[in-house]
Amino acid sequence: PPPTEECPLSPGTDSRTSAHKDRIAALERQLNIELKVKQGVENMIPVYSNGSTKDKKMLQTAQQMLQDSKTKIDIIRMQIRKAMQANEQSDDTQGE
Repeated sequence: PPPTEECPLSPGTDSRTSAHKDRIAALERQLNIELKVKQGVENMIPVYSNGSTKDKKMLQTAQQMLQDSKTKIDIIRMQIRKAMQANEQSDDTQGE
């Protein structure tokens, strides 16, 4: 006899939920990487702040990297929120 499994309420619902969860997990991994980049750049800025003219260029580069990193972090967090909302909506429609 075939194994007894719960039937999904509608075809593709489980895979949609799984895809949402995979997307959220991927975004969270991306966020963790970007947070580490930001932390690394923040650690570099004081080193370049006390240096020579050559270091001033590096300081500008590091400050730009920090700004870029903060922007990416904001975008990723927004994408995570959107993905979680989409996941909740698909959970809501699953029960109907």
